[in-house]
Amino acid sequence: MSTSATSQLPSSGFEAGIQFPRDLSFPAVDGGEPKTIADFAGQKLVLHIFASW
Repeated sequence: MSTSATSQLPSSGFEAGIQFPRDLSFPAVDGGEPKTIADFAGQKLVLHIFASW
């Protein structure tokens, strides 16, 4: 993307180098106990966040 195109994108609220909130919790896929980002410390983690509205 060109500089002019990226300057028109809305801000995500996050900047490179800023740590993701470790207390963010979400339900476990298998129906078990809820998980937090801190539960995955030291591991690679991919979050797929979407909305259906």
